[in-house]
Amino acid sequence: SESLDALFFFSVFLYLLFFSLQLYMSNVRLRLCVVVFVLLAIHAEQIQFGVVHDDPASPLSNQIELGITAAFAEFNALTPLPCNRSLELLPASASWGTLSAQIDTLVAKGIIGFVGCTGEGAIQATSQRAESSGFPFIGPVSGSAALRQPFVPNVLPIRGSQSDEGIALVQQLRVVQGLQLVGLIYEQSFADRFAVDTIMQACNATGLALLGTIGYNSSKFSSDDLLGVNRSLKSLLAQASPFVPEALLVIARESVAAKVVLSCRQLPFLAGMTFGILSVTDIAGFSALLGNNTAGVMLSQVVPFPADASSLFYSKYLTALAGVSNTTAPSPASMEGYLSGRVISAVLQQLKCEQTVSSVTLSEALYLRCCSLAVDEISIGPFQNQSYGQGLRQVWVANGSADGGGNNSISFGFGLVGEATLSFLPAGSCNATVSQLGPKAVVFGQSVVLSGPSAPNGPPIQAGIRAAFAEQNEQGGIHGRMLRLVSLDDGYVVGPAVSNTKALLSRGVYGLIGYYGTSISNNVAPLALQARVPLIAPYTGTTSLRGPGTYVVNVRASYSDEVYALIRYATATRGLTRISLFYQNDAFGQQGYDALVAALAAINLNVLSNGSYVANNVAVAPGLNAILADASPFTPEAVLLFAVGAPALTFIRLAQVALPGTTLYLCPSVVGEGFVNNFQTNYTKM
Repeated sequence: SESLDALFFFSVFLYLLFFSLQLYMSNVRLRLCVVVFVLLAIHAEQIQFGVVHDDPASPLSNQIELGITAAFAEFNALTPLPCNRSLELLPASASWGTLSAQIDTLVAKGIIGFVGCTGEGAIQATSQRAESSGFPFIGPVSGSAALRQPFVPNVLPIRGSQSDEGIALVQQLRVVQGLQLVGLIYEQSFADRFAVDTIMQACNATGLALLGTIGYNSSKFSSDDLLGVNRSLKSLLAQASPFVPEALLVIARESVAAKVVLSCRQLPFLAGMTFGILSVTDIAGFSALLGNNTAGVMLSQVVPFPADASSLFYSKYLTALAGVSNTTAPSPASMEGYLSGRVISAVLQQLKCEQTVSSVTLSEALYLRCCSLAVDEISIGPFQNQSYGQGLRQVWVANGSADGGGNNSISFGFGLVGEATLSFLPAGSCNATVSQLGPKAVVFGQSVVLSGPSAPNGPPIQAGIRAAFAEQNEQGGIHGRMLRLVSLDDGYVVGPAVSNTKALLSRGVYGLIGYYGTSISNNVAPLALQARVPLIAPYTGTTSLRGPGTYVVNVRASYSDEVYALIRYATATRGLTRISLFYQNDAFGQQGYDALVAALAAINLNVLSNGSYVANNVAVAPGLNAILADASPFTPEAVLLFAVGAPALTFIRLAQVALPGTTLYLCPSVVGEGFVNNFQTNYTKM
């Protein structure tokens, strides 16, 4: 730059002037002072960023610093140099004392911000200083949600969060590959707890059954302790029993993650397992640890994978890296450091030259001035509520190749997942498989009414399921395994139904099927969701079990659809307008009430009158009397029955006398063979 050159030559001129004066005054101190003046004058034009590490000598720390240095060198080579200010990275020295002392020393040396710190201790100490003193902290090498949510002042994460990485891998396993059963192993000091919770939510949202979760302490593993890994796998498989995961998500250091993969490959029944590994920073080293076992291994990353020729960012990174080290191979870690350095470069280029570059102006530029922060094709924000501090919302996923790594390289094909979001599965995407569940029968559990006033309704459901299973078993079952139904009686009472379900789940049933009634199904559905076991074909039309995020597989139409069909027939075909309701006084009956009100409102009609009864109670006369009293002086032309079993039959017999000219409409849920036989010859206006 012209001003920097002028300053340099002016300083040299002063130095030569005073040097010539030594003919008259031999003063060594004076010459030294002039040299210091020259150096300080040049140094004052540099913008310094500090970096602190838990382990400054680690490969990760070195690679992050290399990437930042490459980005700074790229900035310093610009012609003209923006505002005549060059960038310099100032690493802390372990000899300066504790992490806090190292940070104090960097601040005293005149840095205006921190960048690229590694290690939990260093990141925590630096973020605390950033919040308390206003120093911007850019690109902490961490996927922790604590640095992102809620928004943390003065901290600008660059890499994507572990949560987004977990979501991306869950989507790949469930939506792309169609897998259904997964386990999770995570290192407690390495994994972000929020990420673990998010992975569980993502599994629920996509229908990926999380069979087991194991968190372990780092002290369990040494560099050669394979036994600790095997113990954790054994615990995970015990949780999953009698099922076996099709895939395993791993959040751990690369050395431990490799041991998990290799241990599973040695077990015949796990040899074909798929793995999703989060946050691998040394792909080459990880590949070397796996050897010829990279097939079926997926990696998530927060920067484009090395060798992505389609990425403009990657192309510039290669050029910048070669400018500072022509012997260092590309790596995700140095690329991440380069991305953080590029963010600083982009922000500084937006500052006006007349501004004093300080921690205050830099923070203001980071969070207020930049309407959009991007590096080539990579967007850093804003994402939510026009705020930064969320990090990348892009995740790159790589699938391992079958030929293995070899020679410290890895042969991964990769594909961009894009912005990670939870999504529900589209209809028809379920690819059920039980081929990896072992040699036992595939057992389904059922709690159903087999006794009490509503007893006629349960056996037909049970018989139909058994007939379907017998038909499939005659054809060889499912992958050679026989289907079996275990039914328990609940008497159409919620309490026993819940107890039965817990007992069935404890026995490891593959699914729940054929439950009878709305109240029972509503109370059982959360148990199925918690156990990640499907609740198939509950005998209810309730809308409460038809939204996303449940493990319910509905077969029958909804109550609303049934009511709409009946009312359309009664009004449009029969011309009836005075319609009353008799319903069971619980969640089941409320569904009918709400549906009837909505169906009549659509054609500008109202419910004429209504009456109710208590479930399993044949004392229905008060309900019938309420219908008659509320309708007076009119008489209902039709009564919609949302009633079951003996109470419904009792109401029909009473209505035959009290309402001889009234047509009764029943939802099909009340119709069983015995029920039909009881009234079909005695009451014809149905």
